[in-house]
Amino acid sequence: MQKGEIEFTTKLIFKGSVEEFQKLSENLVKLPVKLEPERIWRLWKKAGSMPIPIDFMFRKDELRKLVQAEERFKLIKDINGGIRNAHFHIDDEIVLFDRVAFEKFTEKVAERMTR
Repeated sequence: MQKGEIEFTTKLIFKGSVEEFQKLSENLVKLPVKLEPERIWRLWKKAGSMPIPIDFMFRKDELRKLVQAEERFKLIKDINGGIRNAHFHIDDEIVLFDRVAFEKFTEKVAERMTR
């Protein structure tokens, strides 16, 4: 580090609306910060991935149909990992699930895996 510079590390916990998260994310990536997922996520997987890539099980149009009614927002580049809500990455979006929708989605994935 150079004279007059500071390094600061903290854990950021966000709880709010999708719109508020979108604004936070857009502003964070403009700042001189490096955002990393929590350690456990980095050890277990790459952010946003599954042990079996879901796009090997479903065509894009099938995936879009499965998640068409769910809330979604644009994926912000350079912000990796940390979303606690059940979610799925498709194209440049993050699709959020409530409990019922996530159960239905995982049922469809399980059905496809057992074919």
